[in-house]
Amino acid sequence: MQTEAGVRSESVGVRAARRPHADRLWWVLTGLVLAIGVAGQARVWASDRGFWNDELYIALNIRDKSFAALAGGLRYAQVAPPGWLMGEQLIYEMLGSDERVLKFPQLLAAIATLVLTVLICRRVVGRWAALAAAGLMVLAPELYYYAGELKQYSLEAAAALVIIGAAGILGELSSQGRLTRRRAIWLSVAVLLSCAASYSALVVAAGSLAALLAIAAINKARRQAWWALGVMLPGLVVSGGLAALRMQITFLSNQDSFFPNGLPPEGAGPGEIIAWLPGMWRGLVADPLHWGLPWLVLVLCLAGLAAMVTRGKAVWAAILVGVLGAAIGAAAVGGMPIEDRVALYLVGPIVIMVVAAFDGGVRALGRIRSRLGAVAVALALVAGLGGVLMSVRPAAVEAYDEVTEPLYRDNAREVMREVKDLVRPGDVILVYDFTQPLASWYGTEYQLPIVGLIGPVTGCDPATVDVALGNADRVWYVRGARLSYHPANYHAHVLAELTKRGTIVESKVYGEGDVFGSAPGWAIIDLTRGADPNPPKPEPNADPAYNCATVTPDWL
Repeated sequence: MQTEAGVRSESVGVRAARRPHADRLWWVLTGLVLAIGVAGQARVWASDRGFWNDELYIALNIRDKSFAALAGGLRYAQVAPPGWLMGEQLIYEMLGSDERVLKFPQLLAAIATLVLTVLICRRVVGRWAALAAAGLMVLAPELYYYAGELKQYSLEAAAALVIIGAAGILGELSSQGRLTRRRAIWLSVAVLLSCAASYSALVVAAGSLAALLAIAAINKARRQAWWALGVMLPGLVVSGGLAALRMQITFLSNQDSFFPNGLPPEGAGPGEIIAWLPGMWRGLVADPLHWGLPWLVLVLCLAGLAAMVTRGKAVWAAILVGVLGAAIGAAAVGGMPIEDRVALYLVGPIVIMVVAAFDGGVRALGRIRSRLGAVAVALALVAGLGGVLMSVRPAAVEAYDEVTEPLYRDNAREVMREVKDLVRPGDVILVYDFTQPLASWYGTEYQLPIVGLIGPVTGCDPATVDVALGNADRVWYVRGARLSYHPANYHAHVLAELTKRGTIVESKVYGEGDVFGSAPGWAIIDLTRGADPNPPKPEPNADPAYNCATVTPDWL
């Protein structure tokens, strides 16, 4: 007859035998899900979208500024971490100006964001929760988009997870007495490098350090507190210095208007900030998560934090609370919006909290002995899962759309490429002045005969047009998308001015619109044929500056 001890021993042996199979299954499924996400990100990156205005602004700063000057104010009122800019400049100097080469770090960062979320989730919550986290991260449309754009946001998301992971490991090892000096140095270097390459790292590092110090204080563990300060402070000093430097530089005047929910009203008091919080959370869930049902997401985040604490992962729960709290605090004082692309670094942490809630529910279900209690928990899990599926549906649709047809904001590069192929001796080019970065970057890349920018100025001077044209046989009028406050009919006014000197012989528009509208395109005016017999006749604008065209020769 088999003893009870023998039965237990056999049961343990069976579970141990099953574990390798379960591990292999987990690796296969998780690898498959991550491969889908990585393939989608690579697809967006490889689609080879040309630079649009914001990317051109960054590219020109990288090309034209010195290495040290990238730590100061940027042209075109751009905001980007100096460490990231310096890394991009090194790539530009070593490998050239190809768009995909310059965007490659963003692809790597987007991939790292996927992988780091899964690794942290497996360590904190469990492997099957990590698989669920992989599935949710693969449905994050913003990660796809910013994998293929010359902007820093995917790197910010990866840097945040590096800091969270380093802080969590630091908290675990120091509380267990297993933190060595070598490990502490490696963790500190990881935090330091992340802080140099990311503005949001200041928020993440500050929130993480506050959490570690709070845990140390609760445990009355002075040594843990010193370890936390020693590891996190170098990165915080770098982040703080970069933030202080950034605050001395003038911000874009209308920058806050891009984040309607991400910041409280200017000059808001405590009551207004409290009233702002619900809208803030709705905005955060809507963008960058692109999920619905924000209150369900909030409940799941809170439940996930509680589940971590009950499983002995209080350090990680505290860090996630600290990061989210620091992000809200930074937004509340007007330091950093908690919405849209700027908040992409919070997607991974929120996903971890959400899947932790379901993991906690499943574990609780296994411990409940009451049939009624088990039924109630099971129903709650089913309802929560259904809610999450409904919530993430918009993100899934957007992610699919982005991968199958990557968003191309401005076909201006294709305009410049076609002009390069068609321009002939005796031609000159005038570029719409609001798309000056287009002329400066691609005009130089393709060595185009650009003689100036044409646009509205106070004190109209049509004579500058004649000076710019000189003895040319044809003039091209080239423009990118109308991303300006200029009237929609301003391009027609430019062509009306040019057709006093020649005849439009050909034109092309990329995308929707017409030759006088807001889409990018070009028009060729043959100056040897005399004035156009059928010139455009746009309606006059109230501001006379927008009824006239003046050429500025300094286009670089």
